[in-house]
Amino acid sequence: MPGDLRSSLRKNRNLKTLTYDKVDDDHSGLKTAIQNLLDQVEDARADLRENGNW
Repeated sequence: MPGDLRSSLRKNRNLKTLTYDKVDDDHSGLKTAIQNLLDQVEDARADLRENGNW
């Protein structure tokens, strides 16, 4: 995704884009990227539970 499109989406629609290595034509890298994102979200949720810092 071109950087100008990414910055336009962020500025005009308040969207953050996530990039990933598609690995092959079937975009098999997406599964790994989503799993990594899920792991990060779960870690952040655990941190919020422990600290109560919203």
